[in-house]
Amino acid sequence: PLALRLSLALGAFGIALLTARAANAAASWLWLAGLAVVCAIWAPGVVPYFLFPSVVAGPLLLLGRGHGPFLLAATVAALVVWLPFNQGSEAIMGLSLHPLFMITAAFGLIALLPLLAKARGLGVCAFACLGLAVLLAAVAGMRPAYSSTQPEPLNLATVESGGKAWWLADPVAHLPESLRAAADFSGRPQRLLGVTSGYAASAGTAHHPAPQASVARNRDSITLDVNADGDGIDMIVPAKAKLRAVTIGGITSAVPSAGLFISCGTPDCTHTRITLALDSSEPFDLMLVAFRHGLPPQDAKLLQARPSWAVPLRGGDRTLLVTKIPVPAG
Repeated sequence: PLALRLSLALGAFGIALLTARAANAAASWLWLAGLAVVCAIWAPGVVPYFLFPSVVAGPLLLLGRGHGPFLLAATVAALVVWLPFNQGSEAIMGLSLHPLFMITAAFGLIALLPLLAKARGLGVCAFACLGLAVLLAAVAGMRPAYSSTQPEPLNLATVESGGKAWWLADPVAHLPESLRAAADFSGRPQRLLGVTSGYAASAGTAHHPAPQASVARNRDSITLDVNADGDGIDMIVPAKAKLRAVTIGGITSAVPSAGLFISCGTPDCTHTRITLALDSSEPFDLMLVAFRHGLPPQDAKLLQARPSWAVPLRGGDRTLLVTKIPVPAG
């Protein structure tokens, strides 16, 4: 919310005003240059943010002796570097990771401190900023966390297996009450069939045929001919199988001998041959999942119950058809 952004900005500026009285140009820029050296040892990727403003400020401070328009130009160079970084950190991580947002703002303000040092009424302005920051934080706390312009990512899914069906909602922090009113979702997120996680609710009986796969085993090699309907398939191979390579569509990939999640995300994958090379002769069960984009028509009430401030994202809503494929001993 805008109120929270303003609160954070005023909070950072208020602290800067409190420390500005003791600041001078040499100390501020030596801190930024020194941090460039420190970051060169432990965080090389961050070095340009300290180094480039310092390179610009060095000759300017020598020409102006830390005063006048030369100091202002050096300050602008630092703000040009740090303010976009500050804005980008919010876009990537959001304001929930507020330390990153505040730290990037603080580094930009270090260069501004010498310009504020001789201003009048620093203390009054600082406490006014901090008081307004607290007030705006309270306002932001009373606002809803999401809106139609800043929606919450929330995917819905229908999962079918063994003739039964379930509805699944993403494991968000708080499931919307409208969805709880539409179906008896679990109080906490849970793992369903070992395939996916979220708030689960019974949806009655299955409406789609389960995916199938014929299995042929020749010692440490297993061939599966998949026959399913949908937009793609996923396959979960347990660690006990000791998988070392998988071949799909004539392309072989070596894998670590551990449990593996195989995803083939195009419609032709639903009728394909998969070959697994193993280092174990033990029997095991594969979990085969055929998925479709979107929910079936009979689940329209669930879509209607999702509030306007929650939207599908990334993989979006899906229908998952799950079956267990037994693999005999070698």
